[in-house]
Amino acid sequence: NSTPVVVNTVTSSPTDRLILKTGNGQVIDLDNSDDAEIIAAHFSDDGGLRYDRERDKLPDEKHTIMTPKGRQYHLTLSDGTRVWLNSATTMTFPARFQGDLREIELDGEAYFEVKRAEHRPFVVHTNQQKIEVLGTHFNVNAYREDQITYTSLLEGKVNVSTASRNTILRQGQQ
Repeated sequence: NSTPVVVNTVTSSPTDRLILKTGNGQVIDLDNSDDAEIIAAHFSDDGGLRYDRERDKLPDEKHTIMTPKGRQYHLTLSDGTRVWLNSATTMTFPARFQGDLREIELDGEAYFEVKRAEHRPFVVHTNQQKIEVLGTHFNVNAYREDQITYTSLLEGKVNVSTASRNTILRQGQQ
């Protein structure tokens, strides 16, 4: 006599769609949305999402973008920083950056081309690291289910902090 087994798999990307969640709980399917004006962003000519740089139009809220497995996506944040998200990645970021820090949260893998701003560091928080930069190009591989997080620096310098140590990476280091 066999007993049926029900298996549920939960991922950070609950669907096979490219999803954007706003701070007020609105869920936008970026694959079907003809107009992202509701979040003061627009689709760029190369198929990515671009946040409007006119600060008065941008809502003061955090957005979360989720790429499903097998998909990649790119967007330009309100400060001009460009981000390429890899498969099954979740990134939370402010629709508009305010204050002295530009901070985002990442679960997954992303490549960043950070817009230089001497007095406003760009900080990426992952499950295991905090990466602080002023303006540079780097890749972060920080899938929560993996035991190791990789930060690879292509250009410039970044400060990588973990619970036990602080390391400065220079160009070409991981």
